[in-house]
Amino acid sequence: MDAQEVWQENKRWILGVAIGVVVFWIGSSVIGGMYSTSAASRKIRQARKKISGQELYPRQALAAARAQRDALDGELAGLETALLFRPLDEFVLDGKGEPDLHFDQVSRRVKRDLVRRAGSLGVELAEKNLEWVSPVGDDIQPTLAALCVLEQIALRLMDAHERARAWDPDALGLVAIDSLRVASSGLAGKRSARRSSRSRTEDLLHEDSVRFKFRADEATAKLFLEQCAAVSPPLTLAPDFKLTLGRSPGAPLVATGTLMGISLP
Repeated sequence: MDAQEVWQENKRWILGVAIGVVVFWIGSSVIGGMYSTSAASRKIRQARKKISGQELYPRQALAAARAQRDALDGELAGLETALLFRPLDEFVLDGKGEPDLHFDQVSRRVKRDLVRRAGSLGVELAEKNLEWVSPVGDDIQPTLAALCVLEQIALRLMDAHERARAWDPDALGLVAIDSLRVASSGLAGKRSARRSSRSRTEDLLHEDSVRFKFRADEATAKLFLEQCAAVSPPLTLAPDFKLTLGRSPGAPLVATGTLMGISLP
């Protein structure tokens, strides 16, 4: 079949294709002229070239910003040291093996050491007055941290007793630690139940709380409260603190309340 025959048989199709090509070429030219990106691309390249060798901020501003950052970091570290309670290493589960066994060892050691030291100082303290719920699973670490708070309270009470007696050998000092009890609100399970009723700001803080009751003279109670905030790790006194006079002249004061170790989750 020669070209003439092909043309005669397919001229409509061939003309349609040719017209389509012409229309496409004209349309592309018109659209390209109206919406060309070449001008915008050229401006972008020029702007990049212009700023490539320039400093967006002067060196003085950068140095001032870094100095301010370092100052704020220092203030933050100071606030964390003054306000946040970090449990001592013994009271952190990481790297301590089986959680149940470690908690059992630490809790036994705390009771034994506190009762022995109290006895050596002539302070009344029985093991039954050191109270906490035996934790399981996720409750072990928060209870262990609260146990650190409990031990710190007892140790600072005894230190205050020794200081008061050193100043005045005839001082009454610390007569008895009647109760140190890990508050149920300090356990992980209880905290999760309360979470829905707390604000988002409060959820940013974690509280390990211990309720206390002790009998002592005024000087010892005052020294103890000072040590709670001044000694690291710091303890925070809750608003429920109460100091009651003894029932008879010369009787010790009775102090009750809650002390908390505040940390970030």
